[in-house]
Order: sequence, then structure tokens, then C-alpha cells
Amino acid sequence: MPAPGWDDRSGRGKARFRFIWGIGEVFLRHRQLKVLAPNAAAAPGGFLPSSRECTVRGASDNLNLDCDDPEFESPNNEPHIIVDPVDSEHMIASSNDYESCCDEFYTTFDGGRTWKTGDMSAESPSSIGSDPVTAIDPVSGNAIHSSLNFEFTEEGLATNGDVVVSLSKDGGLTWDEPIVVQDGIGDDDDPVQLFNDKQWVVTDTNRDSPFYGRTYLTWSRFRFESGAYIESPIWESHSDDGGETWSDPQEISGSSPACTYQEQGGGHDCDEDQGSVPAVAPDGTVYVSFQNAQHEAAWESGEQFEDQYMVARSEDGGATWGNPVHVADLEDGTRDFPLNVDESQTLTGYQIRVPTFGHLAVDPSNGRLYLVFMDNRAGRHDVARPVTDTTVYITSSANGTKWTRPTAVTNRATDQWFPSVDVNPVTGEVGVLYHDRIEDGLRDRLYGTTLAEGRPGMEIHGGCQRRLAPPQLAVLPCRGGGLLEVRLFPWGLHQPGLRQRRQRERSVDGHASLRGPARAWRNRLHGEHLLLAPLGEGNEPGSAVEASAEGGAPVIGAPPR
Repeated sequence: MPAPGWDDRSGRGKARFRFIWGIGEVFLRHRQLKVLAPNAAAAPGGFLPSSRECTVRGASDNLNLDCDDPEFESPNNEPHIIVDPVDSEHMIASSNDYESCCDEFYTTFDGGRTWKTGDMSAESPSSIGSDPVTAIDPVSGNAIHSSLNFEFTEEGLATNGDVVVSLSKDGGLTWDEPIVVQDGIGDDDDPVQLFNDKQWVVTDTNRDSPFYGRTYLTWSRFRFESGAYIESPIWESHSDDGGETWSDPQEISGSSPACTYQEQGGGHDCDEDQGSVPAVAPDGTVYVSFQNAQHEAAWESGEQFEDQYMVARSEDGGATWGNPVHVADLEDGTRDFPLNVDESQTLTGYQIRVPTFGHLAVDPSNGRLYLVFMDNRAGRHDVARPVTDTTVYITSSANGTKWTRPTAVTNRATDQWFPSVDVNPVTGEVGVLYHDRIEDGLRDRLYGTTLAEGRPGMEIHGGCQRRLAPPQLAVLPCRGGGLLEVRLFPWGLHQPGLRQRRQRERSVDGHASLRGPARAWRNRLHGEHLLLAPLGEGNEPGSAVEASAEGGAPVIGAPPR
């Protein structure tokens, strides 16, 4: 779903609430899809929660897994991938599927040489799905796919936006009917609307954790009254049985002295949030990062609603949560970014929708946290006509209470966006993946993708092209929408002796080494390679999963053997 923001420069919104990802375009697109959804999800015997489309085989890179009609105008987007923590040959990718109704799945059991694809995650024939994120529970073996399910009224308003999970007990080939974890209520025309957005799911795969196998689901819960924005706190629920049942949802974004602006009432409630990402430390501590727009001390003269990043944590498996800690202020307020034709935040000279969302990761060896984000502090901001020079920043913390000063990941003078971070479980090296527009002579390139890590080496850089292989397959121009993540999958992370053999010769707390060029990771202990997992748009050569030029269906290539 589109990512909400907290201000309105267009003159079209209510109060100070706007959608920075161009919600109008998404609404129109889904209204066009409403006729298609029942046919795509139905079967001769009635409605089915999932269906198979095709099998794709091949060991080469740039395999197009999308079996949808090539004449359909909208590509799939927001792809995500998860690797089984028990079997690294088993992977499940997913994406938004605009041709049918909901989410598309792509499942492999042989390391990417064969993929089974199909549709899933629909509550009913009239439902629309969005925001696919999957986890795999190593205890039950269930694949747990989280998404949003909602419908559109005849007026084009999103209504009844539920947070749901779909379970697969055969590794991702068939999917059960979605389980509603948190229901949504109403639309913009109703006296009260509760709309859920931007959910994320993660499973505790740390064998030494007292909560090993527990799955955590977080999301934003937006409340509107007569169409006016009231709040959007972060909520959480967790499951101990592979996603079959869930704890009562609870608000976890708490309060803080850094949350001074209050839409209603007094106090310091941190309830104007978005973009939560949970991560689990090896001791079972759960951390959730999110953006918040209530830190008035960060608002400059003539400016409003710059975001701050905050992190909340739970030390008892999600039963209780401490108040969030302020991490960093962002330069992303009402006059810090240009707007595109849809009045959405964008980059200079582009039309893509660009939020400042980042990503949170935990070192699986020592529990150190790493948070990345981007903003326009290096560009021309706080003016009527901003010019972007967006930069990706990284900060870290030993336990989530105190954070290092944000440091630029690279000193290149070019826009960078959609950052994500992870930690190599074998070497401890920190990797940051992001889009940029570095000029390197690639013909017809719209933007590139760069992987930077904790020490200099070979650079990995890809370009977003106007066409995909095969050459005759034309695609739409590159579009924004979603985050981009790099995952270092748990290559035998829990095998005996691995942590003792792991070499870690230096600390990257200062992040100075992240300014060097990037190189690829390789797990030399087990002879396996890094797999890159795009969650938005990207085109990373040599990766196991590449997003299409438009953030479309994943283009899969088997990892090197």
C-alpha cells in the first residue's frame, strides 16, 4: 500500500496528512483491477485462497518468473524473498500481482533452478492484496506470508484494510485461506476509519533464544475520523505455532520526550508513525524501528514534520515493550524534497515516489544493531524548490539504548535511495544496498544499484534498463515503490562450531570503512554465495533475485555453484 506521510503541500489533503507515494494513482489502478480479481482467483469449484500458474526452469540469470499475460500493462512490484533457515536451497519469493488480485508466490527447492509460481493471499474474490513479506518458521516448518487485504468502494476508496497471514505447510506450493490478525474498519467517508498499513514479519531463528520459533508481526494502524487523520501508532502481534494463532494485537510505539507534537490532547504519545521493521537478536530481544513525525525540535524555521527514527524493544518475547528510543532526525520535511506530478515526494528530475524509509538488521553473533535511512540533508532543502542530493546513512547500537552518530555510507555525490542493511553471519561484515544514479555509460539506464560493505573491494553496481531479456519483452519505465533489501541468508548459522571459526578482525562501529568501494560476499566455510533479495525495484547483476526494471516480478537466476 502507499506509504502515508504527515503533511500536505498540495492543498488537496485534509489537515496535514498526505500520501507521499501517490495514493491516487494506486487507487485508480486497483479500481481497474476490481473486474479482474474474481476471475483470477476463482476456480470451477468456487473461490480458492491460492492457485498455481506455472513452473519455470533454468540455471541462467535473468529468468522471468512472471507467468501473467505479457500484454497486461502493470508489472508486479515490491518483491520479497526469504531463505529457509534450515535448508538454504529452499526459497520463497513474493510480489504484488496486479493482473490477478493479490500476491504472487515463487517457490524453489533446488537453489533457484526450478520455480513454482502462483497466486495467493486473498480473503475473498473481491479482495486486493498488497505489501508481501514472508517468514519461515524453523520449528513448525510453516511458511508464514504476511500482507494487507482490502477492498475498494465504487467511489474508489480503500475499505476494510486487514492485516492477514497466509500459511503454507508444503514449503510454499499451496497456501491456506488468510488468517486475519488485525481487521480494518471503514473508509474515508465513514465517521471512523481504522486502516492498517506497512506490515512486516520476522521469525526468531536463533536456537539459543528462549523464544526460538516465535514469529513477530508489526504494522501501522491509521485512525481517521470523518476523513481527518488522528493517529497511526505501531502495533504488534506474535505467534508460537507457525502462524496458526496470534496474540492479541497491542500498540507498542509508546511515549517519549522526543514526541512533543500531539494531534490531540497532551502527553508525549508516539502515535504518528510508519514503516516499522522488526528484527530479533540472538538472545531473543526483539527490536522494532519506525519513523515518527512528532519531534518538534527537529523542525526548522518555516518547516514542519521532519521525521525522526525511533527503536522500541521487548526483552520478554513481545509480552511487554519499553518506550522507544530516539535514534536520528531526518531532513525530509515539507520543503525538503521536490514533488512529482502526483504531488508525491520524489528526486530532482525523476517521477518515482521516494520515501525515506530505511531498514534494521541485527548481527546474529553479538546482537549489535544497524539502522540505515536516507534523507536530503546534503541537498538543497528548506526552500520552495528543493534540489536533491540524497544520501544513505548508517548508525549502530550495542543494545538499542544509545546509537552512534549517523555516518554516510559513501561519499559519492549522487542521489541514493531505498537503502537496506544486513550483516554477514559468517564474517560479520556489514552490507548496505541502495539505488543510485551513478553515471557509468550504461545505455538507456535509468538508475543503478550499489552494494557497499565494511571494507574496500570489488564494486557491485547494476543498472535499471528499459527492457528485459528476452529483447522482445518490452516493459514500462522504471517506477518507485517499496524498499530494497539485501539479506545474508543463514548459511548453516546454527551449525556446531561455526561461531568459533568465524573471523572478525575489526569493528565497523565508526563506519569509516563503509566509504570504500563495494565487493561481493562469499561464504568460504560452506562454499555458498550471497543472495540479494529486492523488496522494491532494483537490478543487481549476479544476484539470486533481481527485480525487474519497473520493480516487477522477480527475475531469478540460480546462485553460483
